[in-house]
Amino acid sequence: MLLSINIVIQSLLHIGSEVAAGMKYLESLGYVHRDLSAKNCLIYGDSLRVKITDFASLLSSNGHEYCNGVALRWIAPEALINGAYTTKSDVYSFGVTFWEILTYALIRPHHELDDDAFLQKLISYRLALPRPTTCPSEIYDLMLECWQLNEQIRPSFRDITQFL
Repeated sequence: MLLSINIVIQSLLHIGSEVAAGMKYLESLGYVHRDLSAKNCLIYGDSLRVKITDFASLLSSNGHEYCNGVALRWIAPEALINGAYTTKSDVYSFGVTFWEILTYALIRPHHELDDDAFLQKLISYRLALPRPTTCPSEIYDLMLECWQLNEQIRPSFRDITQFL
C-alpha cells in the first residue's frame, strides 16, 4: 500500500513539474497566462504530459468560480487589487494549481469561505491554503513561496522547475 501511495504522489509531483515547465516556457517568451488553474491543464498519455490551455482569452463568466471575469481563488492579491498581471501573479496561481493537483482537485481552494469572506482575506493578505495530507513538506514550502505577498520575492518558473 505504501508503495502505491508513493507512486501516486510521484505522479502528482510529475504533473506539477509539467505545469511548471509549460509556464516556464510562457515566461521565457514574456507571456502572462492570467488564468492558470487545474481546469486549464490537459493531461495526456501514459507519460502524464501536460499542456496549458485557455491563455486568458476566455475570461468571461464560467460558473461560480469567476467574478467579473476573474478566477477569484487562483488570483494573486496584486492582480485583484491593482489589475497588475505579471509572471509573478502566474506563480501565485501556480501555487494554488499545484495545491489542486495534490488534493486531486476534489475541493476548490478555500472552499470553507464564501466569496465575500475570501475577498476580505485576500485583500488583507491573510490567506494560505492548508498543506495537503500527502504533500511533502518541501513541496508545501515551495507553495508558500509562491504565495508570498511581495510578488518580487516569489520564485520564477525557472526557479520552480529547477527545484522540482
